[in-house]
Amino acid sequence: MKTIELTKDLLTGIRDIDDQHREIFDWFNTLIKSADAPADHRDVKRALVFLTGYVGFHFAAEELAMDIFGYDGLDRHRQQHHYFRNLILDIRKKAGEVGLTEDLRGKLHRMLGEWVVHHIGTEDKALAAFLVRNDAEEPSLPTVDDLRSAGTEWLDPDHVEIKPIFDGELSQTELKIRLKNR
Repeated sequence: MKTIELTKDLLTGIRDIDDQHREIFDWFNTLIKSADAPADHRDVKRALVFLTGYVGFHFAAEELAMDIFGYDGLDRHRQQHHYFRNLILDIRKKAGEVGLTEDLRGKLHRMLGEWVVHHIGTEDKALAAFLVRNDAEEPSLPTVDDLRSAGTEWLDPDHVEIKPIFDGELSQTELKIRLKNR
């Protein structure tokens, strides 16, 4: 199955958002490649677990930024995140039961190729423009520590195995390194 790229037209101009989107695309592509190769089933499970955890972190960071700056589109954006989270968790559950079948891989591919690309190209670009207009400094997303300080929980109980990745004070780079090295 063909990998998917974060193209220039999907860049928001905010480094944190673009870096996190790039990471999400990388995990999707890792998952697609793992499923295509005669890989160990654990590779697919690992990629799904980390993808859902990282997406949860990314959504929580975006939503906290929207809340802090009073973004009018917060409720709509949050609903879209909730919809996507449910899609990915459903795929993860089904893959755990029957493996990452051709049908599930196609669903994943369509989800990234259609929903995620549309969401980034419209909703996230609108959020980025709002943040640029309303943040005197270089706009950025909240960190893991910011989310923790705000009492934001982004990992569901199924993510127990990756909670240690988010322990301690982490920069965006350190978080990516921990995720990649699991």
